[in-house]
Amino acid sequence: MRFGIRPDRLHLTYQKYADQLVDPAKPSIDLRSLNVGVPYYVAVEAFNESGVATLSRVQRIR
Repeated sequence: MRFGIRPDRLHLTYQKYADQLVDPAKPSIDLRSLNVGVPYYVAVEAFNESGVATLSRVQRIR
């Protein structure tokens, strides 16, 4: 996952493997390093042994 405070600058990353998910049917990630009251933008970049997928659409989160 890439994230940042601007949609055109997703410089921060967080990586989670599928076997680390609590419920693979409902994947979720807890990021405890975000600041309260700051809007963030996130996009998912999936990968496997075949390579890296195209970056998903950027979403705003609060």
